[in-house]
Amino acid sequence: NSLSFNLKVFDIKIKDITMGETYDDNITYAKKETKEDFITKLGIGISALYESKKSTLEVAGNVSHEAFAENSIFDNTTQDITLGFKSELSQYDRISLKNVFYNDVTPLFFEGPSFSANKQASSRIPYYKNRFTVDYARDVSRQLTFKVKYASDVDAFETNTLFDSFVNKAGLEVNYMLSVTTILLTTYDFSNRQFEDKQDASINTIAQGVRQYITKKLYFDIGGGLDFVDSYKEDTFIEPIVLSALTY
Repeated sequence: NSLSFNLKVFDIKIKDITMGETYDDNITYAKKETKEDFITKLGIGISALYESKKSTLEVAGNVSHEAFAENSIFDNTTQDITLGFKSELSQYDRISLKNVFYNDVTPLFFEGPSFSANKQASSRIPYYKNRFTVDYARDVSRQLTFKVKYASDVDAFETNTLFDSFVNKAGLEVNYMLSVTTILLTTYDFSNRQFEDKQDASINTIAQGVRQYITKKLYFDIGGGLDFVDSYKEDTFIEPIVLSALTY
């Protein structure tokens, strides 16, 4: 399941090696003249971890290849790489950064009675995504913690049919400990997505919730709030949201 090698300061692990076989009765996502095929998937995942008393740095990557038995034009290789860093800057300050880059294929739907070979191939479009996040947290007191968050996404497609897009997110989170097992959560988030054609939309989110610990490792979050949405069509409206999670 895992092979580990200690290479000086880095702990190198082969996380997994996967082999699988899939049958798909509609590999082109077509409404008519569907194509079926057997798909063989091979993959490997590797990680490198560095740990000190106050910091951790991890680099992890996965590579997988899909081979189609009858339609080799759809063969593809996907990769992802994750860089994560966490550090305790002081007794009261913490920071974490994470960057994930991956490429995959996404379905693109065509309508029509028939498909040419080129259209069939282009119905599975390669795309690239990069997601960067950074969080900074400070303990103001034993009960009160502030967290500032920022994230950015880039989505790029190898086609003119779909527009590339860019997302910027920023947020503030305040946690107040009511007791040893109960924490009050207050969050404000702003998100804006802009497309290559200059269309953009944004959401302001205000939410309130509670985190309740059942055991030291098991807790649930529940809460709600409002989304204030400025849409791509320049409409503005308000939508309720419900937040829930169970974490071990």
